[in-house]
Amino acid sequence: MFSPDAPLRDYMLVVDAGDARGEARRSDERGSRAARRRSPVQDIPKRLGQDSLWCDYQLRIPSMPAYQQALLEWVLRYPERTQRSGDTILSFEVWLVDHASPKPGETATSDIQRRRLMEWRQPPPPPPPAPAAAGKAP
Repeated sequence: MFSPDAPLRDYMLVVDAGDARGEARRSDERGSRAARRRSPVQDIPKRLGQDSLWCDYQLRIPSMPAYQQALLEWVLRYPERTQRSGDTILSFEVWLVDHASPKPGETATSDIQRRRLMEWRQPPPPPPPAPAAAGKAP
């Protein structure tokens, strides 16, 4: 905040998911609240209410596969948090939204970017076994 080396960009993670009920969900950056998807997130809200530990974690996710794996597992456990089996996640995308911070004395952000960071789709069920051929002699 008062650092001579303050970050020049702000970042936010967004999870867009499809669930077993066929509903599209947008989850906040930590997935603690979800809502039906209305439109793509175009920019970062002015206030996210995040602590410094969350910000540090979030900034490491794009470059650390172990953190990406942990995030994948956490998103897939969404129905455990809601206690509703219909909330089973069938697919999701994690987006990194970022923008250039306003210059000193300005309030408007610029250079808004969205980058897909992760994508996961539930594998299709295996095909049923082929029926045994009737009447064939070995």
